[in-house]
Amino acid sequence: MRTTISLDDAFYSVIRRAAAAEGVSISRLIERLVREGLADSATAPSEEPPYVPVTFGGSGVAPGVRWDRLTEIDDDLP
Repeated sequence: MRTTISLDDAFYSVIRRAAAAEGVSISRLIERLVREGLADSATAPSEEPPYVPVTFGGSGVAPGVRWDRLTEIDDDLP
């Protein structure tokens, strides 16, 4: 299948040199790089944003409670 993509001139020069160094066509190099990128993104663990606690009223959590120890507290509960 044929398709057209637009590349920045400087980036095209990099791609052209890399393809020549590998002894492959520019199309083959781009296809391989896209396939590798898609495979990496499919297997990469999703990075979750840090947990930000939200409290309503008062001034946050009870004194002595630390957010980084909540799993330890949970283990101590009956």
